[in-house]
Amino acid sequence: MELMKRISVLIVLAMVAITVAVFVSTVAAQEEEEDPFKIYGYITDANGNPLQGYEVIIKKQHNLLGKEVWRELKGWPGYMNITNESGYYSTGWCYPLLQGYGVPWDNYRMYINGELVDERYIGIKDWEMSGIFFWKYQWNYEIPEFTTIAVPIAAIFGLILLFNHRKHRI
Repeated sequence: MELMKRISVLIVLAMVAITVAVFVSTVAAQEEEEDPFKIYGYITDANGNPLQGYEVIIKKQHNLLGKEVWRELKGWPGYMNITNESGYYSTGWCYPLLQGYGVPWDNYRMYINGELVDERYIGIKDWEMSGIFFWKYQWNYEIPEFTTIAVPIAAIFGLILLFNHRKHRI
């Protein structure tokens, strides 16, 4: 009888030890994995109206063996690089270890319809915690009106023509 008691105590202790080992290894594995992150936002015109159907690509900088490399963020779920009717886009959740992106804080570039429109460093303090282990950053962009771009260009061309005309008169 005494032997049965000892065996049952050993079995219970072994089960507790296995449970603790499984729990600790699960927690350790979660701590080793880097937290997922995403960038999202709205693309609008100068009046704040949403722009639908614009392709938004966010690229993250990497330094591989001394070379600067920019990788497009293509996370999941929710990767949406074409703006919807409210001008919303999202990179989806990017998983650093699985997808090789590294830590979220780094240099980023925003491309709209293939054109580089913005570049910035997003530091650790710029990220917002969502839930327990998720980082998110809202990056909105306003596309300037045509006149905002055209008037300065027209003024420069006008000055060039004026100075060119003065040279030919003298």
